[in-house]
Order: sequence, then structure tokens, then C-alpha cells
Amino acid sequence: AFEAIEESKENLAELRKSYDQLYQQYLDNDATYTAVEQKQLDIIKAQNNLKLQIYDFNTSYMSYLMDMEN
Repeated sequence: AFEAIEESKENLAELRKSYDQLYQQYLDNDATYTAVEQKQLDIIKAQNNLKLQIYDFNTSYMSYLMDMEN
């Protein structure tokens, strides 16, 4: 679970980096606004995926702790 979360964090960092490059291309008129919007949606999707992975991990861990008490 930790590996998947770390991989998602790295993926998100790469998406943000490529977004910055794409946005600069847009400012230089070398990329379309649609491409920039799509990259923003990709980042939001990756953020939501990371949040879900963390939530699932926390839920599993809490279930494990509760089972340990019984």
C-alpha cells in the first residue's frame, strides 16, 4: 500500500511538472487551451486517486487496529 501511495505521489509530481511545461507552451502559443485544460483534469484525477488510496489505507489500518482490540 505504501508503494502505491508513493508511486501516486511521484506520478502527481510528474503531471504537475508536465503541466507547467505545457502551460508555458500555451503562453508561447505552441499549445492549445484545450490541452492545458485536459492536463488540469489529469492532475485533478491523480489527486483524487491519491486521496482515495490514502483513505483506503487509513480505513484498512483502522479496521486492523479494531480487530487487534477484540
